[in-house]
Amino acid sequence: MAETTPPEPLEVHDSKAAEQRLVDASQPLEVHDSQAAETLAAEAGGIKNELAQLTGIVTTLASTMSVQLTSTTKRSKINWYSTVALVISFLFDVVLTGYLFRIEEQVQHQQEITSSVVLCPVWNLILSGYHPELRTPGPLRDQYIASYKSIVDGRAALHCTGNAAPLPLPTEPSPSPSH
Repeated sequence: MAETTPPEPLEVHDSKAAEQRLVDASQPLEVHDSQAAETLAAEAGGIKNELAQLTGIVTTLASTMSVQLTSTTKRSKINWYSTVALVISFLFDVVLTGYLFRIEEQVQHQQEITSSVVLCPVWNLILSGYHPELRTPGPLRDQYIASYKSIVDGRAALHCTGNAAPLPLPTEPSPSPSH
């Protein structure tokens, strides 16, 4: 087996000599032993196959990484838009809740006004006409009393104040106007 000496390190002082040494290093080695040549050829073929496999793996990995990077970029954009939509939705909810709270306060105030100005006087007027003693005893009188109890409960639910006592009964009939 012939021994080959490794090439000496290149010196940068002489560019022509460095170029020539690179050309010499790229030339195939001369091997005089046939068994060593076969071994080297088999190892070179194995290395060539492994290099081809590694090149294929690296190419596949590079294309996979490219697809994953594109997919990650798309997902990042989708996440960004989703976050912005969520923040806008939250702000919209806060504004809408405030607006609805304000409307609810206005409606409640209007109900209080309607109750005290309109409904309570009507309830008081109805209750002032309550005279169960004018009804003949029986089921109709009992129904009359039960109806007025529900009216009294309704008046209490509205927190009405004011006179709700029955008006006094007239003692004598009022004269009818003559025509």
